[in-house]
Amino acid sequence: PRLLDRDEQDLVAGAVGAGRWVTLVGAPGAGKTALARRVVDQAPSGLWVALDRAEGEAALVAAVAAALHTAVPEVEPRLAALPPGTVVGLDNLEQLLDDAAVRPRLAAWAVEAPQVAFLATSRAAVGLPGERLVAVGGLSASAGARLFRLRAGLDPDGPPDPVAVALSVRLEGNPFALELAAARARREPASALLERPDEDLLDLLVRRPPGATSQHSTLRAAFDPAWDRLDAETRAVLVGCAPIRGPLDPALVRAATDRPRAGDALETLAGQSLLVRAEGGFRWVGPVRSYAAERLARTPDAAATRDGCAAAVLDAVEHALHTRHAGLAHAGAQLWARAQDLEPLCRAEAPAVRARAAVATATWALHVGQPDRAYAAARAALDRGVPRPYEAALFAALASSGPAADRARWIACGRTAAQDGDDIVHVELARAELAEHRDALRFSEAVAAARSLAQDPRVQRVPPSSRGRVWLDLAGVLVLSAQPGWEDPLRRAEDEAREAGDGLLSAHVLRLRALGLAQRDRDASAACRDELLAVARGLHGPALPHGSLVRLVTVEQPWGALQRTPFGQRPCPFDVDLVFDVSGRLVASWLEIEWAGAARPEDALGFSRSIALLAAGAPALAVQAAASAGHRVAARAVLAMARAEVGDAEAAADGLLAARPRDGVDARLLELASAHVALVGRERDAVDRARAALAAAPPQERPMAVSLVRARLEAVIAVGPGASAFHDARTLGTGPNISAQP
Repeated sequence: PRLLDRDEQDLVAGAVGAGRWVTLVGAPGAGKTALARRVVDQAPSGLWVALDRAEGEAALVAAVAAALHTAVPEVEPRLAALPPGTVVGLDNLEQLLDDAAVRPRLAAWAVEAPQVAFLATSRAAVGLPGERLVAVGGLSASAGARLFRLRAGLDPDGPPDPVAVALSVRLEGNPFALELAAARARREPASALLERPDEDLLDLLVRRPPGATSQHSTLRAAFDPAWDRLDAETRAVLVGCAPIRGPLDPALVRAATDRPRAGDALETLAGQSLLVRAEGGFRWVGPVRSYAAERLARTPDAAATRDGCAAAVLDAVEHALHTRHAGLAHAGAQLWARAQDLEPLCRAEAPAVRARAAVATATWALHVGQPDRAYAAARAALDRGVPRPYEAALFAALASSGPAADRARWIACGRTAAQDGDDIVHVELARAELAEHRDALRFSEAVAAARSLAQDPRVQRVPPSSRGRVWLDLAGVLVLSAQPGWEDPLRRAEDEAREAGDGLLSAHVLRLRALGLAQRDRDASAACRDELLAVARGLHGPALPHGSLVRLVTVEQPWGALQRTPFGQRPCPFDVDLVFDVSGRLVASWLEIEWAGAARPEDALGFSRSIALLAAGAPALAVQAAASAGHRVAARAVLAMARAEVGDAEAAADGLLAARPRDGVDARLLELASAHVALVGRERDAVDRARAALAAAPPQERPMAVSLVRARLEAVIAVGPGASAFHDARTLGTGPNISAQP
């Protein structure tokens, strides 16, 4: 098979054919040598020169003379006599570039042998006129997994191997690291390698596996020569920023290392292929950070360096959270990138560091639509104990992200811990209290709470994004309760979103305007939806998660004609439309409507609404919605589940008996519903029966109705009949069919 499946092979071959000097640049272990050797071997005429032990211009000429089987004085004539199309490979050229005589010698060869193409491997550009650089990065996840399996003695073309793919991602596709991991995997499970901390990656140092393509024997040996060529200042910056896992912004690195010229050092490291230039700065390459971390551990001030990096990261994240002047579309991307730095800081020994990291993680996770992450960070920090000034903010995060059943308790704890002047905490606690009214469908109380909060003086002292969400809450409860006057608060929310540059808030404003207009002006609502799509698609990056691309349902063709159209051939609106439940949250996509097997759109909407209400803890309303969804088996199943939760077990059982399954999917739906009814009624062996029903209805099964009912049943098994929303079901890993958003 083609070596490493590298796409670069075709790119390099094309570059060699079009130019006279091509240099492959990349980090140690990236596979430059293997790639270059493959291109040279496939050329009509090739010459390979290994320079790993050469030092200086004289050694270079001697190595080329040996490859040509000639004397040193005859090198130039022999190069000039090589046939057209010859490719001369010069491997590991970077260690010769410190000799000032090397570049003139290489340039002379290129002039004297114009019919020859020179292909060099180096960690830095050679610097010759007309040189073409080809960056050699890591393998893709699939290609890396294939290399790992090949070197581990397994079939590289066998069935998908999630462990091998995960290991390839963990090692950033570095071929040499994957080869060493494959050798270790011959003696211990590959899954155990995934559990190693980053600092232990260099300990994947065993013997080279059969067929290995690197000339190195260990990862350390691959990086040591690059380290030796760095000056003291650059070494200090490399080691000093080792604790930072995410992007290396020059300002952040200057603050962390207290070195004013850190930016120049980062440029030098990128020039040596130890870092890669990325948007806003630089990022690590492969296992380079592990090597730097190991070097840091040997220094006497390692603890102080780690503390400095932690403080710099937290300062940067808090600044982005509290200002957002660049807009959440940009600041949000930075915050997502910093997540890998915040995660270990949330487990730090120092309580203040741990608390700051948890507050920052919970705050940004809530703003970018990741409530599960926010809840986990806040709960873990409070369980371990944090200084009192941070308690209120963490309780507010729990109230905003946790199960509805616990919301009142977290709000009370937050109000007890809150201090005067902590405006953001007070506002977030008030928003959580408002959400409790809204989700319980107490709209009059929700409207009163929203109006009171909007007039609170503390709202004027919080950042624009937080202020905009207060106005959005007021507009939302007015829209959802079909009351007038939602336009003005929504306009204020839009103004705040514009001032903050908050793309996610802007998208929610458009979504809510579309919902409000749908009650009176369908054409205006459709236009608003189109605007929302344009905004959502324009927000590239993680600031707007996929689940937040919120749209309205429109049926612009007759339902029957639409059903007869193959899904892949349907017009664009139908593969992006969404349905909303009474609380305004995302419930189901168009695929879910199709998979519900409904004959009419109102049946599909009724089914989606009923399962959402049931999951949200409103079974009485779920009974009404399911009863209006026609007589499909999916609707009957949910109707029986809802009836059981309101205490009407007899009617639930009768409804299940009256349902007539048409196929195996219907049968599984009825079995899942029956198990749910048994659980709610606490029947004998109900749990065993429920688990058997789940086993018979795998989570990856295509019909969304099965997936939704299955998710509800798993939530009831884990939490009980009062399980709230899909939050509980998603936590159990119910499969890819469950939306990323509640």
